[in-house]
Amino acid sequence: MIGAERLTRVFATGAVLAVAGALLVSSPGTSAFALGDLLFLAATVPLGLAVVVARRIAPSTPSSEITRYQTGFATAIVVPCVAVEWLLTGGPTTRHADSGAGAAAIYAGVIGLAMSNLTFNFALGKVSAANARLALNLVPLIGVVASVAVLGEHLTMAEAVGGGLIVLGLALPSCEELLAHIHPDLSMASTKDEAPVVE
Repeated sequence: MIGAERLTRVFATGAVLAVAGALLVSSPGTSAFALGDLLFLAATVPLGLAVVVARRIAPSTPSSEITRYQTGFATAIVVPCVAVEWLLTGGPTTRHADSGAGAAAIYAGVIGLAMSNLTFNFALGKVSAANARLALNLVPLIGVVASVAVLGEHLTMAEAVGGGLIVLGLALPSCEELLAHIHPDLSMASTKDEAPVVE
């Protein structure tokens, strides 16, 4: 792995719980392990590596510059894909969308992607890559909460259990850090369990 951060058993346990919760929240509500679940797991690998790489350059590089490069390379990849899709489908489908869909797309692009990436890259220089990556598991939970509060959708048992696992998984490392600050002697056992990560 990239980086020189250390992994404790408490953090590893929290990560497992948070990822399991994210899978439950994102599941289609069936007992079968769907293709979407596999894609979700596959997507976390490059995303996690991207967080680690960005964390290495964040302390010495402005967050706006990191975001600019990320957006530029993403655009270079997305534009050809969109062009191929338009060739296969006969053009864009936005002409059939109403104004609400257009506003939602603009909000998702400006706030959901541009501003959130800029804020995330700024914060990345102040926290560890591991904690930043772990916090990304909140994304599906926030989506579920928003869908229930705004759209009036029904909360399933899987989503409720998954949300609880995410919160618990995020709370464990935070509690460990708080305990280390309050009682450094009590955190020695956890420190002994740390496994160094190879640079």
